[in-house]
Amino acid sequence: MSWHEANDRYLEASLARVCRRLERHADDENAADSTVEPPVESFEIDGDPPALERLAATFGLSAFERDVLLLAAGPDLGIDFPGRPTFGLALAALDDPSWEALSPQGALRYWRLIELGPGEGLCSLPLRADERVLHFLRGLEVLDERLAGLVEPLPVPRALVTSQARQAERLAGAWAR
Repeated sequence: MSWHEANDRYLEASLARVCRRLERHADDENAADSTVEPPVESFEIDGDPPALERLAATFGLSAFERDVLLLAAGPDLGIDFPGRPTFGLALAALDDPSWEALSPQGALRYWRLIELGPGEGLCSLPLRADERVLHFLRGLEVLDERLAGLVEPLPVPRALVTSQARQAERLAGAWAR
């Protein structure tokens, strides 16, 4: 199985887990439901974990924040969640809710991983994953269109030049001591 195939399966399973949690919440809206949905088993192919896990690790997302991101991304990835994705729904239905995730200083909003739609009241605003994040979750490395006129990707050198290799050896020796 290729990394892209494994990534797609992992993303689909993760979205399905969030969907089941939302369905249980919708079915038991007036009942307390303490059932915790187990996480989806991760994978690594050639040392490369799923895109969702790479993104969560890079931005230090909690399990709740990761699920909020999936909630926001679901409709654009073809998932028909029960209910419109909002912070209110996330706080009510997802495991280990945290008000801090809603903060402008929280990773989801600070790094603009999600976008807030129009409306009133923070908890009722519709959530949507940033387009760049959607592509990344699907395993596509694309340049953010907001940066397209400002930066260009550089090729990754295959090996360090001699002077850089010597400096790297010195640094490695210093760290080892």
